[in-house]
Amino acid sequence: MPERPKRPVITAAHIDGSQKIITVDADAIITPSAHDRAAGLGVSLVRQSQSSTPAKPSTASTKSATSSPPNIEHLVRRIEHTNLSPIATRRHISRLCDEARTIGCAAVCMNPIHVPLAVELCAATQTRVCTVVGFPTGAHHTKVKMEEASRAVGDGASEVDMVANHALLLQDELSAYAADIRCVRQAVGDEITLKVIIEASQLSEEDIVRAALAAEQSGANYVKTSTGMYGQARIEDVQLLRRVLQPATQIKAAGGINDAMFALQLIEAGADRLGMSKTLDVIGGIRSESRVQERRS
Repeated sequence: MPERPKRPVITAAHIDGSQKIITVDADAIITPSAHDRAAGLGVSLVRQSQSSTPAKPSTASTKSATSSPPNIEHLVRRIEHTNLSPIATRRHISRLCDEARTIGCAAVCMNPIHVPLAVELCAATQTRVCTVVGFPTGAHHTKVKMEEASRAVGDGASEVDMVANHALLLQDELSAYAADIRCVRQAVGDEITLKVIIEASQLSEEDIVRAALAAEQSGANYVKTSTGMYGQARIEDVQLLRRVLQPATQIKAAGGINDAMFALQLIEAGADRLGMSKTLDVIGGIRSESRVQERRS
């Protein structure tokens, strides 16, 4: 898969208060912290293709924060019903798949050992089988991630959520960070949906942007906010990802999605998929709210 052209990233560190006008590339990504620093110092950010109009955050999004909340069926088709517990048994995974099929979830997500069972139980349905690679730390040798991913696909998984190597990013070894992702992309092939987990809640805005763009340029179909092990999904992270990613690159929010309102807010912020283990509670909450609204009307 060819790499997408790299776009320059403007962070707060690039804003020099001694300059009242700073010219940036036409396609540059300007982080929220850079906008805030520029505004606080009275600095105008002007794109090269413009003469006097200050640069604004990208609005490249297929979502609208003011759009009407999706109906329950529309929401369900965005949910990946998940059980990543280390003590999940065949009985737990069977129940997970039965619930997902019955509700109509987009996918089920479980540890790699359970992929063959999930493939069997979800056969001839619209529910896809997703698994995780390098979970939950991402601090695995790249060859191990490749083997794990290849085996999962061989067992029938159609989607793979890989955990990126966060230490490489924070050590400014961005080429190695991206290479880790590209190797897994090559191991699974172009037909498999690859989601890259960046653990956004543990990163600065600038590092979120760097991680997301590296994932996108390395072949990710989705950028995923977190494993759910070290922090929960945050609306502001989804909004930032939607601003900096190309429209074709999708977003999966995961971690701490336990109620209907939060789920809807994440979708409105730009999430295309939601990974959650409390699916029944979330769906039940939306149905209850719908009944309340019906009675009021």
